[in-house]
Amino acid sequence: MYAELVVNFPDMKGFKAQPVFGDKLFEGKLGEVTALRAARTSQVDNKAPYYVIANTSESAVKAVNQALAEGKKVYLTDDGYIVDTPTFTSLLDRYAIYGDALYKVPQGPTLKPLKVYAPPHQFSWAGVDAPAHTALALKNMGFDIVDRPEDADVIVLESNNYDKSLVGLKPTIVVGGSAMQRLEKLGILDGFDAEHFKNGSDYEGLMKAVIQDQDPLTSGYKKDGLFYSNSGNWIAKIPANFRTLASIAGSDFYIAGWWPGNEQLANKVVAIAGTYNEKPLFVYAGNPTNRLHPVHFYRWISNAIFGSQLAELTDLPSPTTPDPTYQAPSQTVLDWTPATVNPPAQTVTLTYNNQTLPETGSQETTASFTLAGLLIAGAAGLFLLKKKED
Repeated sequence: MYAELVVNFPDMKGFKAQPVFGDKLFEGKLGEVTALRAARTSQVDNKAPYYVIANTSESAVKAVNQALAEGKKVYLTDDGYIVDTPTFTSLLDRYAIYGDALYKVPQGPTLKPLKVYAPPHQFSWAGVDAPAHTALALKNMGFDIVDRPEDADVIVLESNNYDKSLVGLKPTIVVGGSAMQRLEKLGILDGFDAEHFKNGSDYEGLMKAVIQDQDPLTSGYKKDGLFYSNSGNWIAKIPANFRTLASIAGSDFYIAGWWPGNEQLANKVVAIAGTYNEKPLFVYAGNPTNRLHPVHFYRWISNAIFGSQLAELTDLPSPTTPDPTYQAPSQTVLDWTPATVNPPAQTVTLTYNNQTLPETGSQETTASFTLAGLLIAGAAGLFLLKKKED
């Protein structure tokens, strides 16, 4: 990072930070290291047949690609990935992931290992081709990067010199201002217009954004999210049959960077999705992998690669009772909660370790009820005897 102005590590990397300024705040409080690995789900409900891996981090994507490389079945769902419990347990030893027990059966298409072609940048001043930042980020996440588009399952376009034949050859991702300007210049996508301020193609900013969080392509991101760009662009016109996935917030949105005139960016569209040449096309105005720094934004690309074919959930063949000793993770889960959009009904039966009901009330109360019962029984006997004598 030698040129970028935005070095906001919490927002760019995806964690929370609390500034403290107290004098000698940690004096006498530091001790031996107590944790040797990143936080993750601490307890697994082994009675659950499946787990949903929360799509909240780069580690989650790495874990999914590892499972796919091992031939495991992985299903796509709202805000996560479904694997069987043994697979989740195995991944948990190697990756900092969070998961939620699932008492349902996933049906439908499974994910497969995917190959990605991302042509390099061709900088004449450098004399050599430079790998696309997205290619490097995807390789770190476990995707297979190939050298020919014919060998790829997905094509990612990041530079400003790609050939138009690549767009729509496979499912295509166009990322960053330079690639968007190239897409507009090619004139192959009717109604598309990429825009930037005069001489502003290198403006940089971190801003608050409004995310359409009900869409599978925004999995893992909250409605009140963020947007980062160092290429100064936005989407001024949206092609027919494309949908908006993200836009700059309407007010008080600018966080950091150098973007003169940024107040004019309110409500500007920055991410769209649709189809071109009958193939999925995703366009993102920002730079989510710039110099491998904004890790929090990587999943915009991985989500687009995995697509939007969600699994359907059906009931188990025979009801299974959740483990009564299982407790959900107590760690902070990076603000992740299971998706609430059309959640499948899931019956939970509460059980107790102690099979007898607990005693309530005091011993004195119990004795009083016993004495009262004897007196009532004695009075009834005297009444019957008197009636017989009459």
